[in-house]
Amino acid sequence: ISVESAEVGKLQGMSYSGLGIRQEGSNVAMTIGLESFYQDYEAGSTYEEVLQKLTDHVVTHISQAPEVDITKLTNYEEMKPNLSIQMVERERNAEKLKDIPHENVEDMAIVYRFQMGEVADGRASILVTNTMMEHYGISQEQLHQDAMEMAEKNDPVSIKNMDELLYEMSDGFMGSLDDPSSPLFVATNESRFNGAAVMNYEGFMEQAAEKLGGNFYILPSSIHELIMVPESFGLRAAELKEMVTSINAAEVTPEERLTDNAYHYDAADKVFEQAEKYEQRMEKKQERASVLGALGEKKEECRKQEPKLKEQHKKVEPAL
Repeated sequence: ISVESAEVGKLQGMSYSGLGIRQEGSNVAMTIGLESFYQDYEAGSTYEEVLQKLTDHVVTHISQAPEVDITKLTNYEEMKPNLSIQMVERERNAEKLKDIPHENVEDMAIVYRFQMGEVADGRASILVTNTMMEHYGISQEQLHQDAMEMAEKNDPVSIKNMDELLYEMSDGFMGSLDDPSSPLFVATNESRFNGAAVMNYEGFMEQAAEKLGGNFYILPSSIHELIMVPESFGLRAAELKEMVTSINAAEVTPEERLTDNAYHYDAADKVFEQAEKYEQRMEKKQERASVLGALGEKKEECRKQEPKLKEQHKKVEPAL
């Protein structure tokens, strides 16, 4: 086994300096961040205890690491079935996004990954970069189209009432399957991994609008799931934004945080936008309707006055 220092650039502000570890004869190296081990040392663990923990971590991950065929990795048609999508915040990932093909969605961005299989602490994936896309000789439009197709096929959308989820998570002690009545719905994918990206699936907004009875708000609780609430529930954009911000700060780790904004889907106009933009658009629409209404009333008043003016005109004889 060879060990060397490694710089790992990641999205969500999770870049780190760590160790690159490669088994003899392997063309793939695994990288390990050392921050958590250093924290253990600062918390009182001995150097030997930290070193043993690091060794155990390496052994576990090497034994469970998925096999990667480099020749397959260089062939787009071979890799295409493994494509998936992930949603991230644009501003926080601005530097990394310069080197990554992405599609902007409001203040978020869709990025593309190849799923490589399960590992000890989650999933292994490879982020698609501009360099890789150029090597494959494909356009970003083609990459996006293929990734959307594979994501919807391999990891379909799941929309459930909060009562249904509570019932499943508590083994029937909470919530209900027969009569779910919560105003909240949760949207994710079947794997519940990077599930916030389902907002981009074809027909998702229409499907959600049908379940929620029309217009609805979206609260991105993490990169893995969305919470949706009907507009008829009566919440305002400022309240929803404050709710998302406080939950993110208290309960969501930085690497899993999407944004602090709330969003809205207008089922009639088929418009997805930030909740604040929706309220501003509705205010302008109401102002325009008021102006048009006032003009209409003025026009009607003039129409009613027209016969009287004509009659008065007839009674006035020209002076000789």
